[in-house]
Amino acid sequence: MRPEDGIGHLGYMLLLSGQLCIAFQKRIGWLLRVLGELIWVGIGIYSGWTSIWFWGSVFLIIESIGYWR
Repeated sequence: MRPEDGIGHLGYMLLLSGQLCIAFQKRIGWLLRVLGELIWVGIGIYSGWTSIWFWGSVFLIIESIGYWR
């Protein structure tokens, strides 16, 4: 397994955990999602895939709005 693959799994675990927390109205869920998206933005930048870092950045903005609301 390549290192970025393992890091990607960590990012997805944070996204999943964050989504579950949000479903149970725990505000920490937004922060977990932000961390997960940051990991994916980093992977996108590292791998040169604009689709990953562009859409990850869009989701980061949305999750930041969710946290502050």
